[in-house]
Amino acid sequence: MKAYFQLHVKMMSRKLLEIGFKPAFGFILLLVCFIAFSWFLFRQTNYAHILVALAAVFYAGKLSNTKRNDLLKLSFGDSAFRQLRLIENLVLTVPFTVILIAHQEFIFALIIILINSLQAFTNAKKQVQPVIPTPFGKRPFEFPSGFRSSIIPILLSLTIAIYALTINNFNLIIFSMLLVFAIAISFYLKAENEFFVWIFNKSPLKFLLYKILVAWMYVSLLLAPILILLFFYYLNEFQYILIFLAFGYIYLATTILAIYACFPFELNVENTILIGASIFFPPILIITIPFFYFGAKNRVIHYLP
Repeated sequence: MKAYFQLHVKMMSRKLLEIGFKPAFGFILLLVCFIAFSWFLFRQTNYAHILVALAAVFYAGKLSNTKRNDLLKLSFGDSAFRQLRLIENLVLTVPFTVILIAHQEFIFALIIILINSLQAFTNAKKQVQPVIPTPFGKRPFEFPSGFRSSIIPILLSLTIAIYALTINNFNLIIFSMLLVFAIAISFYLKAENEFFVWIFNKSPLKFLLYKILVAWMYVSLLLAPILILLFFYYLNEFQYILIFLAFGYIYLATTILAIYACFPFELNVENTILIGASIFFPPILIITIPFFYFGAKNRVIHYLP
């Protein structure tokens, strides 16, 4: 069992190395981002403890994949399997529990510990997975596949927007809009197979423009409910809405260019730092966008017909 957890640590370390992070730094960065996001959430809404608890239960539930559990049972046997699953769930629950305790939400901390412990002892039944319909086309694949795997965060962003409207919190509804952009960006973070570039009979410029325009069109569909709420209830804040919307589209395009500047590999640490720097200091976009574009052009030209 010890070897199993050591293997997972090594796999995570290798993943961080692939994208240019030293494992120790990568783990610390993930922890800092988790704490910062949690702090922001508790500052913005009185229901943050519920959202944190739901996230803890949701991600622990992801470990109950039937095929995965069947493989673990074959590898470790029934008794060791239950112990392993309990440890897994509790380890995953720890950061969420610490956040809840830090905000004196002791009852919710206890609830997620109990629920996630029970999930380790619940037999997962094989279920027929329904095909979730999407408003997107099959090509390119990022949005259809990303939408199906991120349906919970997408619904959560809409829930946050509706809640923000009920308490008249303009900043929180803007946050929900930016959260949709962040979710859309996550659809592109995994490096695609070279084949999915090769099938496009386009020049590098047309290919990159196509990818960006499709991303803008599809993210607009995801944003539509939130934008309707914004423009209907906050028309007086029209100029601020447009500013945040424009930056969302710009950073989505910038990230796509940065990702293809590393193609066929995943986003490296240098480009990640440049994207982060441009978020905190937008004027450098006039440098980073051309830099990423020429890098992407030089990369994808070798894979286009």
